[in-house]
Amino acid sequence: MKQFITLTVLLAAFITVQAQQSYIKKGKLAPNVPTKTLKKLLESNFKRGSHRNVILISDTLLKRNSADVATRQKRTQSEIKLKRDAAAIADIKKLVKNKDSAATVIASIPLSFDFYKTGRSGEPYFNAAMAYAPKNGLTYLYAAAEYADLKKTEKAIPLAEKGWNLLNEDYKNSMRPLFALINFETGKKELAYKLLENEIEEGNVSTAVVKNYFEFYKKDKKLEEGIKKATEYINKIQDNVPFYSERASMYFEAGQKDLACADAKTLREKTESDDWSLSFDCPDVMIDATPTLERTYVYKVNFQNRDYDFRVTNANVDMDKGVSFKFKMTGENNITGKVVISKEAIATAHDQNNTFAYENLDLTDKTSVWVSKEVYNELKTDGVSMKGADPWGAKEYKVVESDDVYDKYYPVKNDGVTYYIKCLKVVSEDGQEIWIADNPKNPMILKMDVSFTIELEEII
Repeated sequence: MKQFITLTVLLAAFITVQAQQSYIKKGKLAPNVPTKTLKKLLESNFKRGSHRNVILISDTLLKRNSADVATRQKRTQSEIKLKRDAAAIADIKKLVKNKDSAATVIASIPLSFDFYKTGRSGEPYFNAAMAYAPKNGLTYLYAAAEYADLKKTEKAIPLAEKGWNLLNEDYKNSMRPLFALINFETGKKELAYKLLENEIEEGNVSTAVVKNYFEFYKKDKKLEEGIKKATEYINKIQDNVPFYSERASMYFEAGQKDLACADAKTLREKTESDDWSLSFDCPDVMIDATPTLERTYVYKVNFQNRDYDFRVTNANVDMDKGVSFKFKMTGENNITGKVVISKEAIATAHDQNNTFAYENLDLTDKTSVWVSKEVYNELKTDGVSMKGADPWGAKEYKVVESDDVYDKYYPVKNDGVTYYIKCLKVVSEDGQEIWIADNPKNPMILKMDVSFTIELEEII
């Protein structure tokens, strides 16, 4: 009965999505769609990245209410993604009434949307911003920064100087790190170092100032000199967390991981953050999650707003011979059993078994809790198709490309202390997420956020 109810609920949700999408056919929106329905349709298309549909829907919504800021913001972002630059700039001008503020937003778009990653030029935005508010120094600095990154010194220098001279003292104080960086990239290195050294000596130890300053040492390949300078500031300045951070980074870049991890440990004590330890893959915050017959893996499950534990014990994992484990579901389910995954299944299966009852399971064409060697290897290369996590069949999953360390390391408790497991975070086209241990000998599923959620919380 429960399985039938679950399937009915999911089917209803699927039909709702299909019904909403039926309002759009061949690039045209059906007439007289209620505003409330359009809002929902706008949100779902925006989340999926269906930018043309977002613009189509928002055009109708804005005709009904031109002051709808949230809709215009979504349309603007979709216009930027689709490279409809003139339309995006026009919308920003409507959203931001103050000319200087609008120009600053327009000039910041290339950075905010990471144009540099795809080689896309920011010139349409810079030129529009400078023309719209010609006395706004920030627009010239933002343009100069891009030209400096592109090694177009002849364009960067005059724009930087013009922008700097237009700024008042308050803005100069906040923009000095960027101005110094532009000078460094355009060959004025001595001035760049001096600008930020003066800031530090005057007590400005903001992240932007300190990070940019030591970035100069890294780019100049003067790591030893930079480490010595950071140590000097650590001993001299009371608010020394930024200097520990930069010294740790330079130690790591210099191949001195033990010293980088020592600084990361100090930073952990000072800030209660594991970011640095994870960035350097420090062993003191990692846990060996290799299964043993004595270990218990405690998963928390939420299914249709019901919470219970799923416990894995007596795990025997050999990716060449097969996998076996016992399981127990707590709460009203109170189900126990044993799962055996065959040698063939653990080698190649792409299906997941996520259904348990009062019986033991012998899996010959599916895996459970672990993924197969073939799935793991395909995820490490170019994505994979998996079934079982969702009733609608196979989905394509790809590893998330992210600079966020928490997309690469999964937290788990052991004896009340948080440790981490190196992981792959994979996402389907419709946003389902799965975390898998990044270990070919133990590719455990750590968490799934699909039509239900299950996450490893503790290793006992």
